Amino acid sequence: MLEKIKSIHIFKKILKCLDECKVLKLINYNKRLQKKLNISITNYIKMSEIEIELTFGGHYLLNQSDFICPIYLNSENCDFIHFYFNNKTEEQKLPFDNIVEKINKVKIVMEYNIKSFGYLFNRCKKIKEIKINKFHRNNIIDMQYMFSNCSSLTNLDISKLRSKNVINMCNMFYGCSSLKNLNISSLKTDKVIDMRNLFYDCYSLYELDLSSFKTNNVTNMSCMFSNCSLLNNLNISDFKTDKVTDMSDMFSCCSSLTSLDLSNFNFNNVYNMSGIFSNCTSLKYLLFSNLNTDNVTNMSYMFSYCSSLTNLNISNLKTDHVTNMCYMFSYCFSLIKLDISHFKTDNVINMKYMFENCKSLKHLIFQI
Repeated sequence: MLEKIKSIHIFKKILKCLDECKVLKLINYNKRLQKKLNISITNYIKMSEIEIELTFGGHYLLNQSDFICPIYLNSENCDFIHFYFNNKTEEQKLPFDNIVEKINKVKIVMEYNIKSFGYLFNRCKKIKEIKINKFHRNNIIDMQYMFSNCSSLTNLDISKLRSKNVINMCNMFYGCSSLKNLNISSLKTDKVIDMRNLFYDCYSLYELDLSSFKTNNVTNMSCMFSNCSLLNNLNISDFKTDKVTDMSDMFSCCSSLTSLDLSNFNFNNVYNMSGIFSNCTSLKYLLFSNLNTDNVTNMSYMFSYCSSLTNLNISNLKTDHVTNMCYMFSYCFSLIKLDISHFKTDNVINMKYMFENCKSLKHLIFQI
């Protein structure tokens, strides 16, 4: 059975209804499928390049009230439905009906000229596994929210997902709260400019090796690892941050991290460091080599609730343009000594609760 679906928006509607989906496979499409199905599609649809196979656990596949489809489906004797995407023509709105539990697989094929995987599997909350096999496609430029809120996903290997032309990865794994293993060793990030919220709320991840990441063009890393509360091994030793402007909450609530080496980081263009280490409650060692923060205007909550820090060397921290320092060191319970005598505070308008509950702070060196 061949069904035409005429835009990526319909595909997104399908995915939102896949509450019983357990396994998803993403593979390269080839002409063998066309021969197998004995179909000719050259007259009305461009030959596709991607096949997505979804395997279900039974019951009704889709709810008629949630979905519209161009062609009436009679699924009495079929166990596969094939959706083909053509985003050059407008959608027709005809009823989607008679989808019964006999259907246990769906194959979806998308055109090669679709360049965005943005929101592709967003909110597929019941999917536990996504398989990507022999996937060689380089025209995708957008992967924002691609796997976001796949909250049942525990393992994900996207080493075969080609991303060399992708420029947007913001929120890509946002809310993957059950994800324990993530293989992104082959993910190409050379052209990516947005990585904000990339791993936000991935609070089941224990380790992340990002040594292969190229971040030369990234401008936004805000909340990149925020709420990764079990993360205790993070390799970002090769990060290049020369173009980054926003690092707010970058590591906030990474409450299992005990050490962070940011000696390779360049802060030259950063203007916002608000909450960058806030609530890193296990952090004992924080290493900088050059805190060239001349352009930073916001340092509020920067080290707040870093309750395990006993020593903090910020002698090179530049504060010339900072306007907000509220809660900057608040609740640093274990901090014994702090030298901020080099701080320039001429432009600061907010120092509210800057040292609140720094109970162990015996030596505070500052200049009036």
